[in-house]
Amino acid sequence: MSRTPSFALITPPLITLLLVAGCAGAPPSTPSPSAVPTTTTPPAATTTAPAPPTVVPTATEASSDAGGFGLLSAVRVAGQGATDRIVFEFAEAVPGYRISYVDLPVTSDPAGEEVPLAGSAALQISLIGSSAYREVGDAEPAFPVPRRLSGDTSQVTELVNLGDFERVLVWAAGVRERTGFTVTTLDAPPRLVIDVAR
Repeated sequence: MSRTPSFALITPPLITLLLVAGCAGAPPSTPSPSAVPTTTTPPAATTTAPAPPTVVPTATEASSDAGGFGLLSAVRVAGQGATDRIVFEFAEAVPGYRISYVDLPVTSDPAGEEVPLAGSAALQISLIGSSAYREVGDAEPAFPVPRRLSGDTSQVTELVNLGDFERVLVWAAGVRERTGFTVTTLDAPPRLVIDVAR
């Protein structure tokens, strides 16, 4: 008696199913979340601009030999941050100057008479090649500039005109104490700026 091989019991539909399953293979594996490369953008660096340094004026005298004629058109004094600012404005050019501290009392130029000035000392400002008068011998100054003035200042007490003689214009700023100062010249209009440390 002959035996029928066991593979004969496998029906064609079953063979087809096995073949399809074998070709399909295992389902594709998905990488675990930890295996997925990630890109992180570092936080933008935050920078704070440093505060500008505070410049403390240290000069106690200053001079210039500028050659232009300075027709005085305005004078101002006011508090400006850490300094008291004195501004001489000119119609044509910034003249030469000599600026330094002197003891009280101050005197008029050229008469030499004592001029009252509040403070413990004076910052004397001689404007060389300057005048309030356009021409020598003019009866009136070219611009209405006060001869004595003050402002919202803490170091400078007042500013007074000591004289206008032979193209040298002299002013004095009364001060509570002798502190450093800086001198700057500006254009449009021409100005001489003196910042006195408070």
